Amino acid sequence: MFCWKCGKENSDEMNYCKHCGAKLNLGKQTNSEGEAAVTEGSGKSVIIISAAISFVIIIGVVIVLFVTGVFNKSENNGDTTVSDGTPQSSESGGMSSDPVEPQMPEPTPTAEPAMEPTPTPVPTLSPNEVKYRKANDLFKKKRYEKARVIYRSLKNYKNSKKRKEQCDIKIFVSQKIHINNWHDVHTDVMGDGYYIGISWGKIKGASGYELYTKTVQHEKTYQHVKNQESNYYETQDDYFFTISEHIKVRAYMKTKHGKKYTSWSEMRTWHNPFE
Repeated sequence: MFCWKCGKENSDEMNYCKHCGAKLNLGKQTNSEGEAAVTEGSGKSVIIISAAISFVIIIGVVIVLFVTGVFNKSENNGDTTVSDGTPQSSESGGMSSDPVEPQMPEPTPTAEPAMEPTPTPVPTLSPNEVKYRKANDLFKKKRYEKARVIYRSLKNYKNSKKRKEQCDIKIFVSQKIHINNWHDVHTDVMGDGYYIGISWGKIKGASGYELYTKTVQHEKTYQHVKNQESNYYETQDDYFFTISEHIKVRAYMKTKHGKKYTSWSEMRTWHNPFE
């Protein structure tokens, strides 16, 4: 670099001339000052632009918030809800100037324990009802003697009287007649012949007895049925004509619905000793 004043050469790093002392790099200084001025002006422009951009951004955010608030107001009838569940007015941009008490969540209803069904009380039976049911059970088991005793003690309770009569019939028809053998009553030697008789055991509850008899004579047989109340039968047989005499017996009971019979006894036969 040459000095502008004395014209002598100096190094480029020198700021003053080593020969005359004049200040060097006047053009460079001027350029530096210009660059500094330009730099200062550029910094101010950047600040202005940044401020403008920030203002535009703020305006955009406000517009977005306003539009969002209007949309929420049309959907929620003018109320919005913040994240904690507290309703806020949309007119204030989602913020409320007055403190709002937070809503407490409604308690979840708890299921009530299932009620156990109340047992149906067992009706208390009267003494007569207890006896009546016991008698019915005996009747079903065909234990008529014991059932009859209970029905008789109940008298007119329900249908005890009818049941007692049914027991009487069941007991009566189940009896068996035991018939004895024929026996000689007396003998009429003068010509009347034999008088023979026969008897059988009495039947409890019998109104009478029905007899089936058959007399066998030469070339003839006589059969007939006879009713009598006693348990004894007597007949006369001829010496010369009667061959045999047969008999069987059954008892009967008179009821409202007619006669009820036992089964027939076995047949008893008498033979003429002279035949």
